[in-house]
Amino acid sequence: MSSLRVYLMFVFLSVCSVQAFEKGAPYVEFAKFKGDALAAVSLTFDDGLPSQINKGIPTLDKYGILATFFIHTDNIKPTWDSTWEVWKKVVKSGHEVGSHSKTHPALSELTNIRRSRDEIEGSADLFEQNLGVRPTSFAYPFSDVDDSVRRKVQATYFIDRESCRMWGGEGFSAEEAIENIA
Repeated sequence: MSSLRVYLMFVFLSVCSVQAFEKGAPYVEFAKFKGDALAAVSLTFDDGLPSQINKGIPTLDKYGILATFFIHTDNIKPTWDSTWEVWKKVVKSGHEVGSHSKTHPALSELTNIRRSRDEIEGSADLFEQNLGVRPTSFAYPFSDVDDSVRRKVQATYFIDRESCRMWGGEGFSAEEAIENIA
């Protein structure tokens, strides 16, 4: 199985890497980058936090930038601003929603096969039931992955993001990040 590495992933003001794996096809062509560029920046946000909805999405929308939001479904709750209805609007506006599991566990430490399957496949089922779209990408909680977990994830998702490198810090704004990548 060959892999296409896409670097410069952004996790709410963070840069991360992604691995996309071809599923049985000798060649897979993704959409061409704007202006036939050789590379692109892919912005991602982890966890589905209210600040992403209240601050991140409005800032991205202001600049006409789309992103991927890796959400663990336990963070979708009526007591927060992070609800299924809100995420449905986010998807309709062109952003992608990917899975970050159901409860954000260290997947390589799960010994119960049923629980492991539920964290990986069950979260995809919940997105499909509640948003009308099945996620094609997955971000490992804590970047925790081993070969067994990777095989399970790759059987369900087309793209899996393994590692993150933090970019930002106190006083680092979304506007400044966008200026650095624009």
